[in-house]
Amino acid sequence: GLPDGYTQKGTQIYQPEAFFFTKNATTVRNLHSIARRFIPTISQASVSLMAFAGFAICLLLWEQVRLARPAIWSPRQHFFYWQLVLLIILLAGPMTWIMNLIWLLPLTLALLAEVQRPLSSRQSRYLALTLFAILITALPDIHTFPLLLPINAAWLRWQYIVAELLLFGALLLYWGEREVGGGMPKIV
Repeated sequence: GLPDGYTQKGTQIYQPEAFFFTKNATTVRNLHSIARRFIPTISQASVSLMAFAGFAICLLLWEQVRLARPAIWSPRQHFFYWQLVLLIILLAGPMTWIMNLIWLLPLTLALLAEVQRPLSSRQSRYLALTLFAILITALPDIHTFPLLLPINAAWLRWQYIVAELLLFGALLLYWGEREVGGGMPKIV
C-alpha cells in the first residue's frame, strides 16, 4: 500500500494535496483496518454503514431507557438530540475531515450557556465532561502544528476521535439526565 496522503495514477505516485489536512476525524478508517483483518474484501462504505447503525441503535436505546419518549420535547432537548445526530455523522462518515468539527461550534456555545443554569451534581459532572471533550478538539493539530504542542503525546494522533467519542458519551449522559422530579430540565 501507499503511504497516507499519496495516490497512484498509472505508474506515477504523487501527493495530491499541497496543504495536509487530517482526515482521521472518523472512526471508520480505524474500524476498516481492523475489519480487513477478518474480512479482507470489506469496503469502507460497509464499515461506515455498520458504524452508523451501531451509533443510531445506541442513541435510540438510550432514548428509550432514559427519556421514556416524552410526548413533547423542549427546544433544548431537540437541540442536544440533533447535536448527537451530527456527532454520529462525524464519527461514522467514511471520510471526515477535521474541518467538519466546525459543526461543534453551536454545541460549544449552548454548553457554555448551560453552565449558568442550576444543575444537579451529576448534571454538572456530565457538563464538565462535555466541555472537556470540546477542549480536546480545540487543541492544536499535532500533524499540522507540531511546534505548538512540544510534548510527545502519542494520544494526540487520535485526539479528534477520542474527543468525539468522549463528547458523544458525555452528551448522551447529559441529554438523558432527569431532574429529581422527573422529566428533562426546562429552559429558563
